Amino acid sequence: FFFQAEDGIRDHCVTGVQTCALPILLRGHAETTEPGRDVVIPRAELEETLHDMEGDIDRLSKVAQRFSHIGSSPQLMLQDVVPVVREAVAYVRRRAPQASAQSGEVSIASRTVEIRERYEEVPPINLNRELLEWVLENLLSNALTALDKPHGLIEVVVERRAETEEVEISVSDNGRGLTREAQKRVFEAGYSTKRRGWGLGLALARRVVEEYHAGRIGIRSSAPGEGTTMVIRFPT
Repeated sequence: FFFQAEDGIRDHCVTGVQTCALPILLRGHAETTEPGRDVVIPRAELEETLHDMEGDIDRLSKVAQRFSHIGSSPQLMLQDVVPVVREAVAYVRRRAPQASAQSGEVSIASRTVEIRERYEEVPPINLNRELLEWVLENLLSNALTALDKPHGLIEVVVERRAETEEVEISVSDNGRGLTREAQKRVFEAGYSTKRRGWGLGLALARRVVEEYHAGRIGIRSSAPGEGTTMVIRFPT
């Protein structure tokens, strides 16, 4: 299909870098447009998307710079992890089509997705904000991709485990889940349950969490048809 942006913004949009935000925006409008008709995107909505894309470029530049120094120790700062998690959730929610900030629900491919958040007071931990945000966005993106039910649910929890005194971040979904074989291999470089992708996301996430932050990342639970819970733990 052909799309038309209001007030001549189309050229600026097309010549920009490719990110996931623009295709999602186009798909959302295309699904509500009659076949054969031009897809018209309101100026304000397109400008907001372009602004988000610029933020994506800045974020990716920061992450690329961090990963260019793999093998050396990244700079860690003692800070509250909750704002980092909130920002990662907000970042992913903004990129889901038809997001609703009030309800916390988004619509993806004719499915309703609810994103729940629960944050407890936890002690500050040493972390690198850019790298940890990237890890969390990776987990959240995987959770969104795994959703396969009419009402999808993602739950994000930050809490302190009394038995270990660790700060724990969990990301749960009610999606398709993983087989036992897949659970054994998801952190292997090159392994992926997706049709597309390099299979490097969780492998790099493990390295960021375990080698750079002295934490742990793993699967708390998963079963086909029941969903998955991923957990990150940090010492205090």
